[in-house]
Parts: sequence; C-alpha cells; structure tokens
Amino acid sequence: MVGHLTYRLYQEEDLLTLVRLWEEETNWGKITVEKWRQQFIDTPYGEASIAVATNADTGQILGQFIFIPYLVCVNGRDVLAFRPFAPIITKAARSFLSGAHPIIEMYWHGIKGLQARGGSLIYGIPDPRWLRFFRKFPFLIGGSFPLWSLPMPLAAPLPLDDGYTMRPLDVWDQRVDDLWKVASCLYGCQVVRNSRTLQWKMGRGNYTVTVIERQGKMVGLVASRYKDDRQWVICDLVVADSGDSLRNTLIAVTNVAHSEAITPDRQKSIIKVTVLVTPTMEPVVRRLGFVRDAYDFPFVVHILEPTISMDEVAPTRWYISDND
Repeated sequence: MVGHLTYRLYQEEDLLTLVRLWEEETNWGKITVEKWRQQFIDTPYGEASIAVATNADTGQILGQFIFIPYLVCVNGRDVLAFRPFAPIITKAARSFLSGAHPIIEMYWHGIKGLQARGGSLIYGIPDPRWLRFFRKFPFLIGGSFPLWSLPMPLAAPLPLDDGYTMRPLDVWDQRVDDLWKVASCLYGCQVVRNSRTLQWKMGRGNYTVTVIERQGKMVGLVASRYKDDRQWVICDLVVADSGDSLRNTLIAVTNVAHSEAITPDRQKSIIKVTVLVTPTMEPVVRRLGFVRDAYDFPFVVHILEPTISMDEVAPTRWYISDND
C-alpha cells in the first residue's frame, strides 16, 4: 500500500477541492461554489460538518462525508440534528482500502464534530447502496417508510371539501410559522418545517408550494416537485390536523400533479404522483385512491444525546418526506 488515510474536518480552503470531487467522482451533476455555499454552508442552523479523508503523505483529499444541520422536534422539544449526506470516495482511494472502510471512518470522525456542536441526533434516508455500511452500526435504529402512488393524469381533478380553497404560496409570513406550531404536535418526531427551514429547502429545487385554506385560515401547506423517474413527488406536508386538513391538502397537491401531467408540450411526462406514507396518513391516502408502490424508503436514526430514549425516536413516531 502506498500510504494510509487520515481523517479531519472540512476547512474553508477545501471548498474548491470538494466541489471538484463532487463533479469528478459522482454523476450528481455540476455544482457551483455559490450552490455549495447555499446548500452546505449558509444553512438555517449553521454550516454543515464535513469529514474528509486525505492521503497522509500528500494531503490530497480522497473522500468526503457531509452532515447537514437541522432542527428536529422530539416530543415538542427542538433538538439539533444532522442528516448524513453525499459520502464520496475517489477511485484513487481504493489502493488504501484495508481495515475499516473510509466511509465508516469518516462517519466516526464526523460524529466527534457533531457532538462538539451539541448535536442530539443523526437521522437519514440512506441510498440503498450504502445500507450495508449503515448495518455495520448496531446502535442505529432502523426502519422504513412505504411509497404510495396514484396514476397520472386523473380522469378529472378531485373536488375539495366545502369551505376549502387552494392557491400558490405568495409570501413566507407568520401564518406559515403559526401553522407549523400546530403541525409540530401531530407526530412524536419530525424535522422542523417553519418558514425559515422551508424557504431554505425550497431554494434547493424547483418546488411548487401550495397553500390550503378553510374560511380564510391556513390549514395546510405542501411542497411538491417533478422527479426524474416521471413522477410528481409530494414532499413537505404541514397540516393543522390529521383529518380534514390532511385530506384536503393531499387533494390539492394531487390536483397540482394532475395539472402538471396534462400541461401541453411538457418535455418530461408524469405517470404518477407519489408520497411517503406514515400510519396516520395511510387511511387518508387509501381513500383517495393511492396504492402501495414497489418501494420502501429506508430510514435510520443514531442517538447522540443520552437523555433521548430509543422509544422517543423510533421510526414509527416520525413524519418523513422525500426531501428530508
């Protein structure tokens, strides 16, 4: 073996190297320095912690593992959490592979930085290709969220219940935060979806954000977007209750998908609308005609704060969306 790998946290002077690493070693597409900063540095809760693997002899960066900060509401308490993202190992690093895999080593090194920042949780929806690595961590709490879908286009738009209306979101105002305060109580665990977080998330993709109102009061907000495999994906659902508000918000976003599917001269066709479903949501989506799709999204949680119990953050207590 030519040498060995060492591990450290990201430094400002690494930025251009990591951008090149992203572009040269993955098929994720081009990313600009400005986009990198928006996505990983200027987040609502501080810059991401990034563990890097380097050639001990030359200092060349040969791998990265990003941990993006979020707030997660756990039983009504907001805690600092991190989502693991974009593990990369270069082809050149393969000659160093002995002992623990560099991805595992970067994960462990990253944890030290997260704990120093007061991180309470790590959570994520890992790429299935990386599941075998996450299974090496017996302390992770594992689960899955089923994907449900409805074929597009519809025969006709679904009618909203009497008194409900839908419109595009025009401004991120206090009403969004007031809705989140109510919605935060519907699940034991979920990523904080206030206006600050949602605006940042929406800045990372071409989202359609729809508001649902009842008698002028905002009772639902939902973000959705096109995904490359010909599906319209329902993402962040923020609703006032798990009954009529949830039902009408799902009706509204399904109609958005239908409208997109029948758009004349659309370059990319839409064959279905999809959503990750929790047990609370299942009766509602089933009545709207959704059925289980042929895919489950894996989900993992790693507790960093000893005062949080495994029962508090069990996957069955979470609401997770496709873009979490």
